[in-house]
Amino acid sequence: MDMDKNNYHLFDIINKNIAIYETIDGKNFIFKDLNKFAEITENVKRENIIGKNVIDVFPGVIDFGLLEVFKRVYQTGISENFPLKMYSDNRITGWRENYVHKLPDGKIVAIYDDLTKMKQLEESLKQSEEQFRAFFENNRAVILKINTKNKQIIDCNKTAVNYYGYTKEELTSKTIDELNTLSIKEINIKMSKAIKEKSNRFHFQHKLANGEIRDIELYSSPIKVKNEIYLFTIIHDITDRIKAEKAYIENQRLSAVGEMAAAIAHDFNNSLQGIGGNIELCLYEHNNMDTELYRKLKIIESEINDASNRVKSLLKFSGHKNQETDKEVISINSILDDIIFQARPLWKTKVNKEGLNIDIIKDYKDFFYIKGNKGLISSALFNLLKNSIEAMPKGGTITFSITKIDNKIHLIIKDTGIGMNEDTKIRIFQPFFSTKGLEIGRGLGMSGVYSIIKEHNGSIKVKETKINYGTSIEIILPIAKKNENENIKKENNKLANKNSRILWVDDDKIISLLAKRYLNALQYAGDAVTNGFDALELLKINKYDILITDIGMPEMNGWQLIDKIRNELKNTEIKIILLSGWETNEEELLKKYNISNILQKPIMINDLKELLN
Repeated sequence: MDMDKNNYHLFDIINKNIAIYETIDGKNFIFKDLNKFAEITENVKRENIIGKNVIDVFPGVIDFGLLEVFKRVYQTGISENFPLKMYSDNRITGWRENYVHKLPDGKIVAIYDDLTKMKQLEESLKQSEEQFRAFFENNRAVILKINTKNKQIIDCNKTAVNYYGYTKEELTSKTIDELNTLSIKEINIKMSKAIKEKSNRFHFQHKLANGEIRDIELYSSPIKVKNEIYLFTIIHDITDRIKAEKAYIENQRLSAVGEMAAAIAHDFNNSLQGIGGNIELCLYEHNNMDTELYRKLKIIESEINDASNRVKSLLKFSGHKNQETDKEVISINSILDDIIFQARPLWKTKVNKEGLNIDIIKDYKDFFYIKGNKGLISSALFNLLKNSIEAMPKGGTITFSITKIDNKIHLIIKDTGIGMNEDTKIRIFQPFFSTKGLEIGRGLGMSGVYSIIKEHNGSIKVKETKINYGTSIEIILPIAKKNENENIKKENNKLANKNSRILWVDDDKIISLLAKRYLNALQYAGDAVTNGFDALELLKINKYDILITDIGMPEMNGWQLIDKIRNELKNTEIKIILLSGWETNEEELLKKYNISNILQKPIMINDLKELLN
């Protein structure tokens, strides 16, 4: 998976050597990328080694033993630590410690340290006590000297005093147990390894004098002074690096999930097209149907529209944000009334069965309007209502209040539930954050609500929260006038008349049949086919005024079909409408092929009617 700009920035600023490799056979590993820190360490240029075999760049890698680690990690998927060891070839020599991981896309990443200077310093310290003292006192790294018998810190340098926030007397009166967050048993095990030189590098968390806990990387080596063994310990603060690494990994994970979300959204849109289209055709073609049947079909149609908007939210999460959401002037009052009614089984029926009671208070009288997408706003507000209900397991009160301040609508949703602690309040709008667990934490999510409100030029915040007293969420949105719909309708160039012939191409057979019914219902002549090859044959013998084509099709996708129409058939007159299960941002292709319009599935018959007319 290629990195976006944010990930690439993290990749380059992490204070670690990072090399990324790709392989086809699991035996040969080719450089895919190298960060700036590694370029400096290895005295190479990124552009000179990308695409080359690791053996060609570092011929000593086989004797070094790292190549075998690459092979194992690629085969097993299990990360490995390759301990500190001397690397050497005709060009460079140095001590390296590697951590090798396999990424979700199969690439191998090696994160490693160049500890050559540290090893050289260790040797120097063993040779000269005077040099040791000078290095010890003046070094910018935190250095501690620890008695291995009682774990007491018997010496420390100025940097250590400044770092921990104690005086030298205070620090040297403490044991390492008092700084480390691990248990005494765990510390003893680590210290034993350091004394026996089975390991010299550790990752700990240390407590400072002010109570702050910091991540540290600790290099510890035993030294013998007057027949006593001490641990000479160099400490580096890696708190910021840990955060950067976590952000990098999280961004990689989000990118992978985003791609999956786009694929799922595409399939859902195709299904919604088939279901919703047939429901709408029933409503469109049968004006005299039974009232109860008509009401039920309208409910299904409404649910399909809601599902479609949720899929659009999924697409936006996946990074497909370039297509503008359709907006109109809508009443916040009406939307609130609708979602309160829709959620009735949650706040009344289900709760009442358990002998509890939830009261809904609507503190608004005047009608308030915004310019927005009804489906997205409904989804966001429904999610907030559901959160409030779930926050009151013993019942309570939910109040919706709306006021107008400085030409903006202030909507407050207040509950008397369990409230939030400070950590939850800070993280509530982060992706994937949930306090509900997997069983019930599967809704749109507060990050989705946040995205919807931001897309509508609004803001959302936790106005007030207190444990066991409840939470107030405030949403602020620009106000709109009721008659503003007349001014925001999109200008449409008339694409068709009743004599226009339309060719519809979609590989989904159900949608292809639905397309033919759409055209018949709207009284347009035309054909519907399931692949680009059949479409080209029809275009050779018939004249069509409009082509409606899906983008994602096997063998010949929509763009390939359009290219053949424009270039091989030399047909520049036919108007082209793109129909897709995902959003498209191919601006250059849209201009190149003179695309008239783009429609995202599911498209309903009235949408098509409005577009053509």
